[in-house]
Amino acid sequence: MATFTNTVRDPNLITSIAGGSIADGDTVRLTQGKDAYTAGLSNPTIDLLLFHATPGFMGDIADSALDFECNRTATGKMILEWSGQVIRITSNAGSGTINELQVNPAQNGQVSATACLITTAIVSAGTLLCSDSAAVTTLSQTGGVTFLDKGGTAATTVTLNGGSCNLNRDVTTANVYAGQLLIDSTTCTPTTVNLGGSGVVKIKQGGNITTLNAQSGTLDLSELAQDITIATGNVGPGLTIIRPRSGAAYTITTQNNTGSGPRFA
Repeated sequence: MATFTNTVRDPNLITSIAGGSIADGDTVRLTQGKDAYTAGLSNPTIDLLLFHATPGFMGDIADSALDFECNRTATGKMILEWSGQVIRITSNAGSGTINELQVNPAQNGQVSATACLITTAIVSAGTLLCSDSAAVTTLSQTGGVTFLDKGGTAATTVTLNGGSCNLNRDVTTANVYAGQLLIDSTTCTPTTVNLGGSGVVKIKQGGNITTLNAQSGTLDLSELAQDITIATGNVGPGLTIIRPRSGAAYTITTQNNTGSGPRFA
């Protein structure tokens, strides 16, 4: 297993890294330069241990998508901390896996993902755009903005401790403790929503919820466009529910209050 860095100035990624070739288990680090890589990006059968775009790399991967797997013995990672604007990623036309994707760009850049399976996405800054062909099993977010487009494979767990997530596909469990989770698609009907702290869940359409556990936080229904149902609401006095302004209705079929129950605005 070798480690390669982009020591040669060239728009071909493979040419730019020392040695000019890569294999399963290798590590690739982009540490310098402002190259816009336009070639050498399609490597769908290569399973890297690590692909790391460091803050020292100021270029972009925008014309074509970077195509690797990073699932080596379930420890492979893709870490994108670069100082450019855009990195596009994919993985073997949707059959490839990126075990862990870390999005933390130094200059608020954008990562665009298509045709891949991301087992765990960790977003601290910048923007992560996931098309309907990009599946994300687990999302953990402390900052930045994420968009999970409708039509995509349902997520298992989405956890927000900051930032903003536009979730337009289904999810089993959503944990929102800070930041905002925005649901704006009828395809998103969470099984469980755990809401607390300063977290905000805003629902515009869709969003029927099986179980809502919320002792604090904000459930924002101010722009609700159609009726929704929450089958079971376990709610407390720290929760604020912002009622719909549009005439749409929300129903909590079974409401279990702690103390006096939620506040309304």
